[in-house]
Amino acid sequence: LGEAYVRETGMRFPVPLQIKTGYTKVFGPQSPFDRARIEALHLEEEGAPTRQIFNAWREACLALGYPDSAPHLDNESTLTVALVLRRMGERWLTTEPPNKNVLAALKGSLHYDPDDLPTYLLLIRLHREQHQLKEARHLLDEALSRYPEDTRVLTEAVETALASDAFKKAARFARRTLKLDPINPRVREVLVNSHLAHARKQIRQGKIPLARGELDQALDWARTEPDRGRVDLMRGIMELGERNIQAARALFSCGFERTGGGLVGRLFLLLETGRMDRDLAYIIKQAQLPKPARKTSREQALALVHALNEVRDEDKALLIQAVEFMEGSLKSAARLEYTLPESELICETWLRLEQDDLRSRYARAALKRWPGTPVFVFHWIDAGHRPFDPMSPKDCQALETAFKRAREDGDMRSAHRIGDLLDGSMPFVAPGNAAFNPFGTAGLPGAGEAADMEALLDLIMNNEGPPDVEAMKRELGPEGMLGLLAAMLRGESVPDDLDELLPGASRPKPRKRTRNKARKQDQFDLF
Repeated sequence: LGEAYVRETGMRFPVPLQIKTGYTKVFGPQSPFDRARIEALHLEEEGAPTRQIFNAWREACLALGYPDSAPHLDNESTLTVALVLRRMGERWLTTEPPNKNVLAALKGSLHYDPDDLPTYLLLIRLHREQHQLKEARHLLDEALSRYPEDTRVLTEAVETALASDAFKKAARFARRTLKLDPINPRVREVLVNSHLAHARKQIRQGKIPLARGELDQALDWARTEPDRGRVDLMRGIMELGERNIQAARALFSCGFERTGGGLVGRLFLLLETGRMDRDLAYIIKQAQLPKPARKTSREQALALVHALNEVRDEDKALLIQAVEFMEGSLKSAARLEYTLPESELICETWLRLEQDDLRSRYARAALKRWPGTPVFVFHWIDAGHRPFDPMSPKDCQALETAFKRAREDGDMRSAHRIGDLLDGSMPFVAPGNAAFNPFGTAGLPGAGEAADMEALLDLIMNNEGPPDVEAMKRELGPEGMLGLLAAMLRGESVPDDLDELLPGASRPKPRKRTRNKARKQDQFDLF
């Protein structure tokens, strides 16, 4: 097979220690970077918690001298650091929302590999979504200096300018983009948004002739029926404000049909009304739209969910208000038959829009069709659970079962969510507090009394636990473990460097009340 292939494959393969020793005899000792890389790859293979994988890859970067020796790295090491930092960020984003450490890793990758366009685009979007527009504009300037004619960069420039309310700047970038890509639908939609936003500003200032001009330009750029419908709806609101009732109703009717009718048409009218700060009840009354069907169809419910996701960058408060206005129609559609991916999309949409009642209904309906599916177990229990409240034993058992199944199925997103839900519902409380003892009557012996700390430490150090616990014991030693136990049992936050060593494969588990003595393995579930 060749030496290079066997060397690389041997490093990756999870073989017993004695074979690893033979590997070392053949190829020599592994470098610190290789050891860290192997650990990170094994954690990925095992489905370890995202934070643990992130920290393992960071150790690989540190082994190469990052960041202290960064100016002195050779070309190969420089590119390796960039690739590892990029992997850290991208791997995190597959299951977790971005945080400052992830953004720093991605920015660091650009420092070592400044020509990587996909990372520029990703970072610009992440900063914009978090309303960090100054950082987004800085990255955009760097990307434009390297790729001034790339339509993807120009599209991000349009989006960022629009997010900053720089409508004219957005229009300039859009025109540059359309010269290179005349049929770019996203840029045309953004141009329509830009002119509509400017028209709203003119209407608020009472400059109706100027607003009409902006709406005419929006219509010129519109190529799809929904975009034309949005222009009609806004014209209708403007004409209603000018007391042109009949003209307004005609425009409302046309815009309602063009945007999709049914729930989707109402959504766009509700959003436009909210953007204009107009009286919703008055607009709905004057629009005289067709009454909603008594029973919402599956197609209408799905169309609304897709529309809500297409406008996810809209003001969240407006979206929530619109959904709550149509809540009655959406409740009745929960019992309709959807595919599994459709049900998951619907539940995720209700989660994002904080509609726990709807999420619970749709998740419960999905569980009747696909019992025990982890993603729906999470949505069903999470929707009805208040943070930091203790869960019922039944819910805990359902979550534990779903957690194991999610890991077996490779559904790490659900596994992490369920684990966090379990952790958040069972916080540690100081010893001596009557509320302490998350393990019930069969809990760890002496865990509720500070005097028994040494006994608890002996129990942990002298009995074999899961691999992650054993690794932590080796890393911290008896003194470090004692300090960690004391901090946890006092309810204190664990220092960052120790928190990064905490395994997540085993979670704090609620114990059933039983007369049988706790099994030795179960006692390590504390960690």
